[in-house]
Amino acid sequence: MKIKSKLKVLTAGVIFSSFTYAGNQEVDIEDRACLDKGACPKILELAKVGSLKAGKVSSKSLNKNIISTNTISITNKSKKGVTTIIAASSQGKKTSCGQFSLAGKATITVNVSCDVSESVYTLADFDGRSNAISFSSGSTPTPTPTPTPDFIYAFVTSINYKPQLGGLSGADSLCSGRAASSSALPQLSGRQWRAWLSTSSVDAIDRFTAIGKTLPIKSPDGLSTIGSSLNDITTAEVLLQPISQDEEGNNTLGSVEVWTGTKADGTKTLTGDFCMNWTTQVNTSVTENGLTDNTTSSWTETNFFPNCTLSYRLYCMEHIS
Repeated sequence: MKIKSKLKVLTAGVIFSSFTYAGNQEVDIEDRACLDKGACPKILELAKVGSLKAGKVSSKSLNKNIISTNTISITNKSKKGVTTIIAASSQGKKTSCGQFSLAGKATITVNVSCDVSESVYTLADFDGRSNAISFSSGSTPTPTPTPTPDFIYAFVTSINYKPQLGGLSGADSLCSGRAASSSALPQLSGRQWRAWLSTSSVDAIDRFTAIGKTLPIKSPDGLSTIGSSLNDITTAEVLLQPISQDEEGNNTLGSVEVWTGTKADGTKTLTGDFCMNWTTQVNTSVTENGLTDNTTSSWTETNFFPNCTLSYRLYCMEHIS
């Protein structure tokens, strides 16, 4: 951007410097005495406040633009009020970052947002008489890694469902909904959940991340260890304790049926069509189920293969990204 006009007018004891920049007018006022000495002092001083924030990189018209927001303080050393435009200068290009007015001998702290095409730039008031500050947008901060939890939760739903669940994603949503319900134990809220289900193309065990499969499995109240890990329970094909506690912390009474479509080793069963991959409730389809009071392979694999008109519960296991 270019300065469209510049005008200096001398009056008694005062110099007015007027500029038009991108349609905005800037007026600085200085004492007359500086003219007699051949060098006017800088009216404005800029200073950083706190640490510099890294810029966000976005795509705009196929060009990379770094949008940086910085907090600075602006000090007016003149006795007169002043209005100034703060601009970013980089490789000969100027970008307006904000216009501010200060009373005489005043200091203000402001946020200036600049959309610049380079990661390093100079921030100054437009007429260049302030102390310029060189900024670098820096690199995007490395996010703090989420600590790996000590264990994962598993529960059986308190509600029975027809197997027309909306596929695996629909079943996962049902688990998340139960964990977030007002009656659920608070420690289950805010976590990711996946239903313990297989389909004709997906094994239940493969729906969980490598790290998630190595963590101990706890009941919703945290008092019982269901298994030392998903890897272990699918290798040994037994549980330490049954998955018999629902999201509210209540224990199921007796043997309660659960949809699984999954063998004790975590893979899909070879019989049945998984209620057409959990999208139907017709009596011509069958699938595998489990029992909540079992720690043997029957917790997930009874070999009963009930038809898909029935209503059973779901096992929900915490998913670690």
